[in-house]
Amino acid sequence: MQIDVSINSMEFEQKNHRLNKFLLLLSCLPILPLEAVVLIIGNKFIKPKLRKSSIIPPCCGVNDYEDISFYSRDGVLLNGWLLHSKGSKKTLIMCHGYGQNRLFGEGKTLEIANEFIKAGYNVIMFDFRGHGNSELKHVTIGYNEQQDLLGAIDFAEKKGIAKKIGVMGFSMGAATALSCLDKTNTISFAIADSPFSDLKSYLGSNLPNWTGMPKFLTNLTMVNMKYIYGINFDKVSPIKSVQNSEVPILLLHGYEDTVIPYSDSEKIAENFKNPKSKLLLFQYADHIKNYVANWNRYRDALINFISDL
Repeated sequence: MQIDVSINSMEFEQKNHRLNKFLLLLSCLPILPLEAVVLIIGNKFIKPKLRKSSIIPPCCGVNDYEDISFYSRDGVLLNGWLLHSKGSKKTLIMCHGYGQNRLFGEGKTLEIANEFIKAGYNVIMFDFRGHGNSELKHVTIGYNEQQDLLGAIDFAEKKGIAKKIGVMGFSMGAATALSCLDKTNTISFAIADSPFSDLKSYLGSNLPNWTGMPKFLTNLTMVNMKYIYGINFDKVSPIKSVQNSEVPILLLHGYEDTVIPYSDSEKIAENFKNPKSKLLLFQYADHIKNYVANWNRYRDALINFISDL
């Protein structure tokens, strides 16, 4: 009797393949609940609670302004204001923090903007993607937000007010502004209030504290954020961008910052390339509250910095 070995062998391979798939599925079952937790946490990060404000510039003494809309470099619709400094071709672009909007700080950002207007700068204040009145896209903690800032620069150039472009950011906005310094040659100066020095190391250190998760789940969360939401952590590294930029930078940070330690700004400052760059630390100031701790010193630091450029 002759046995068809080839058929038996094929059947065996098929059965073995099905068994391997079944065993792989079984091995994944204990991980699925953990992955679900990680996905929930990651989803919360990329969809912060939406904050909107009813305050408009005239409420804070800024009357010459217009509502604006423009697109980020990757096509996201963004909304904001253009505050005019009469006859000026210079512009400062302000970048808010994570979970905020163009008008955080109960109108204090408009007071800051007014100081630049008086110094001869138009001011663009806008909402990042997924914030305020801008298009609801995933928030990427400084990665795709760089495309938003570059879009604001493009808008200023089209309006003919880009003879000199400065950027000022707060927290995530500060890190975004600094991360753009080696990606464009149109920024003349940068002011960064309470930035982190590197997104990957910052999240790696703080996610376990915020969530109570063990370290390995923190790593899994960051892997998900990379592969599901496309966040390239290596591209959100202010310290690396500053190493590759000659742009003058003013860093502002509070000694009592409980969200991003002032040591992050000290690390960035160690890599300054421009002799006009400086770091100012504020006593009794929590996260992005330097202007509250000492408004006069804060305002004078801004004006003295841009006057010296």
